[in-house]
Amino acid sequence: MATNLLLNPSFETGTDWIKGGTTAAVTFPSTIITGFDGPSEAQVIEVGGNCYLYQDVTVSASTQYTLSAYVQIASWIAGGMFLKATDTSFSAYATATSAQSTIGTWTRISTTFTTGVSVTLVRVVLDTFNGGTFTGYWDAVMLAPGTLTAYDPPYATATASSPTLLMMGV
Repeated sequence: MATNLLLNPSFETGTDWIKGGTTAAVTFPSTIITGFDGPSEAQVIEVGGNCYLYQDVTVSASTQYTLSAYVQIASWIAGGMFLKATDTSFSAYATATSAQSTIGTWTRISTTFTTGVSVTLVRVVLDTFNGGTFTGYWDAVMLAPGTLTAYDPPYATATASSPTLLMMGV
């Protein structure tokens, strides 16, 4: 069983994730649709701007991690959703992108990356493409050491002593 380093990975509460960009366009917890893992998810309504959620997580240097999430797009004209592991200035280490095939169904997107020798903090970003027009959902977000092929376990939740959530400038 893998250890998820993220707090509130299935958006069952309104805590632990920080909204950015067009923040009015991001709602969590949302129960508009049935979440992939549990009754809630995060809803994104993108209309030509950029809206995102992020969480900072303490990691080990020189370690391989898998970052994954389940996405669903309810309506689409343009744009998409993407998942990033970044530093605290949002410079990407790794990115995974959704596809139009996620319309109406939960689809897992993932990326694997290795932290640098001095990297001990990763920012997990649930992002949208600027200029997009769609309604989408995030759920079952996971950051764990190693290579993973599925969300493990259901309602995977970090313990209170695991990651450090930094409220930077909020």
